[in-house]
Amino acid sequence: LTLELQNLERYCQDEGFLHARIGPPLVDLQAVPGKGQVAFIRIPVSEGSRFTVGEIAVTNAQALSPATLLLMAPLRTGQPYSRGKAQEWREKIEEAYRSMGYLRFESRLLEQVHELRHVVDCVLECKEGNPYRVGRIMVVGDESIDRLQFKKRLLVGEGSLYSPEMLSLSIQILNGMRIYRPITERDVEVKIDDTRSTVDLILHVESLKKPSSRLFLPSAAGSPRWHSDVGYNGW
Repeated sequence: LTLELQNLERYCQDEGFLHARIGPPLVDLQAVPGKGQVAFIRIPVSEGSRFTVGEIAVTNAQALSPATLLLMAPLRTGQPYSRGKAQEWREKIEEAYRSMGYLRFESRLLEQVHELRHVVDCVLECKEGNPYRVGRIMVVGDESIDRLQFKKRLLVGEGSLYSPEMLSLSIQILNGMRIYRPITERDVEVKIDDTRSTVDLILHVESLKKPSSRLFLPSAAGSPRWHSDVGYNGW
C-alpha cells in the first residue's frame, strides 16, 4: 500500500501537480458476515495547483544547435509540467551526443518554479567536452583471420568518431554473417584515453571452423570404414 501511494503521488506530480500529497491512508478494519475481517481504506488526496510549462531553454550547446535540441523536447509552453518528460528529454540528448563521440557529455536540468503564476521555466545546461575518435582497432586470437578484411566489415574505423551504437551494430552484423564465432561483450575491450580523447578497440575473434569432412573409403577386407584424416578447416 505504501508503494502504491508513492507511485500515485509521483503520477500526480508528473501531471503538473507539483505539490500533490497522497495520504496517509485511513484504514478501518470491520467484520463482514461470511467474509471475516475486511479493511476499508480511505486515501486523502491533496492536489494543489497545477503548474504549466513556461520557457524552455538550452545553454552551452555547440556541436548540436540549441534549436534542434528544443525540437526534441516533449514539453511545450502552456502544457502541464512533467518532470518525467523533462528527464526523458535530457536522456535522449545525452544519447545523441554519445552517438557522436562525446563520451564525457554531461547535462543537468534547472527548474525555476514561479509559485504565484504556477509556471515552471526549464533550462537544460550542457557540458559537451571533447569528441572521442577511434584510435587503434586490434584483432587478436585466430591468426588465420584477415585483419584488414575484418576491419572493413566494421561500421567504425580508425580515426572516425567513436559511436558505441555503431560498434554494437557492427557486432550484430558480424554475428549474423556466421563467419566468426559469436562475438560477445566480453570479447570486446574498450580502452578510453581521456588525455588524447581516443578509444582503442581490442576484439578477440575466432573463425567459425567447419567440422572435418569424413571420407568413405573401402577397407583392405572390402568392408566399408570411415576415414577422417582429410578435412577442411573453414572455407
